[in-house]
This record gives sequence, structure tokens and C-alpha cells, in this order.
Amino acid sequence: MTAPVCPYCGDPLVEKSSSRDHVFMDALGATATVLACRQCNSTLGHTLEAALLKHDQLLNLARLATGAGGKRVRGTLPDGRRVTSDLRSPHLESQRPVQEHGDNLMVRGSDEQVRAQLARMGATPQQIEEAMAGATVEQFGEQTFSFTLEFDPRLWARLTAKIALGSGYAAASEWFTDTEVARSLQDICHGRVAEYPPMASADLQQYKRKIEESVARIIPGYNLDPLTDPDRHQMVFVPYEDRTSCIASLGRAELFGIAVPGSIRGWTAMPVVVSDNDAGSLTVRYVEHEVRTALAKRGPDR
Repeated sequence: MTAPVCPYCGDPLVEKSSSRDHVFMDALGATATVLACRQCNSTLGHTLEAALLKHDQLLNLARLATGAGGKRVRGTLPDGRRVTSDLRSPHLESQRPVQEHGDNLMVRGSDEQVRAQLARMGATPQQIEEAMAGATVEQFGEQTFSFTLEFDPRLWARLTAKIALGSGYAAASEWFTDTEVARSLQDICHGRVAEYPPMASADLQQYKRKIEESVARIIPGYNLDPLTDPDRHQMVFVPYEDRTSCIASLGRAELFGIAVPGSIRGWTAMPVVVSDNDAGSLTVRYVEHEVRTALAKRGPDR
């Protein structure tokens, strides 16, 4: 049996240096893990995933939208005042709910927010109640505010590569260990490429239409749907002759993907979907098996 390696760097794993890493991001509620080296787990967690979960990142919105936590989005009102929102409530709160002016405090935002900020400032429960009793709290209510989101395609490409390596290694380790696909993904994952691959989400739709057109000649009305459960975290591998498209779906987040050199045609001729099954492991779905089953059910005389 081949000794296990870290899917993210390809180095052999030794017991004292390995740790469990979430394939699809713990911050988004994922449960499935893969064994990786501690260095990759720590480095990628701090430099990649943490960067994508800042308040002004698109992935932070995905966390907020799915109820998996997330940082409040910072923005401004038309009059220039700075506020925050968790996007699930119409009520806005101040970025600076408590400000000191000499011996006095100026507070604005909800009672809950102001009380929490006073506690962080070291006020005792009695001091908090005394301050609130003599304070006039400004409620922002329901107002329109603007905010700016940052989208760095390099970070998204790196995250896609990381998820592809973790899920691919768990599903078929031989195709993600010291292969062209694995080396390409590792270089992207660790930011060792001069040019990042273009996003390849459209590849899935093109491939879906191509397969449906081919199968429809034999099985009229056949529908190919690689993503059967959009609420789950999923990675779709689409094989081509000279490349592999790796497309991730993080819950209800928009699909994103990359196309990398190297083919997995020896592993599969049609898309493979690797999903977090919410039980701490991964489920592997082979579209090729489904097509073969549909063909068998059709029968030779139809």
C-alpha cells in the first residue's frame, strides 16, 4: 500500500506532522476532512481561507447568507456615516457604537450592540446600566447603505485548487498524487504560478449540454444534472483530453472553477461529483455510472 502524502504539497505524511483539514472550509459549515501536513493546514488556513473571509470578501457574504456566521459588512449611509449590517436584518448598526468625548460617551446603534461594546471596553454590568440609563441611543432603522466588495480571482483560483486537491485525493488518491493534474493544482494552491488559470465555471454547462445531446439520441429526454444538491458543498471534476476542469459549489454560493493541465480520463470519462455529506466524510458520484444505468434500463430493443 502506498504511504499517504499531503494532498496540498505531495510530501509524505508522518504521524507527528499530520492533522485533519476541512476539505470545503469549516467556516462554511463543512464537516468532511482529509489528512494533510500541519504546515499546509496552517499556512493555507491563515494566508488563503482567512483572506477570503474578511468582511469585504464575497465569500464572507456566502457565510452570512447560509447562516454559518460571518463578519458584518461595513458600509456608509448617504450622509457619510459608517454603519454595519449582517444582511439578514434590515436594521443597520454603527461601526463605532461607543465613542468617548471627555468624560461623556456618545452611543449610536442598537441597545444590544452598545451594551456589547461597553462590556468589551471593560465596563461592569452596573456601569453599563448606568451609562445606558443616561444615554440617548440613535437607531439607524431601515436605511439604504452602500458597501464595496473585493473579488480577487487569484484567491478564488487558489481556493478552488485546494478544494480540488483535498476532495480529489480523498476520492482517487492515485490520480492526485505526483500527476500533472496534482502538480498543477499544488502550484496554484500555493500561489507558485505567474499566471492564474481563467475561471472555468462555464465548462460544466458546456459539458452538460454536450453529454445531453449525445445521450438524447439514445435516451430521449435524458437530463444530466451533476449538481443534485445545491445546499451541499461539492466539487465537480470534468475530464478532457488535455486538461481537467475543477468546479466548486459552496452551498448556495455561485459556482467557480479552474481548468488545469493534465487529464483524469484514466479515472473517469465523464464528470465526477465529490460532496460533503455532512457526516464527516465525502460522497463520490460518478455520472458515467448513471448514464450506463440509464442505457441498461432502456434495453436493446428500444
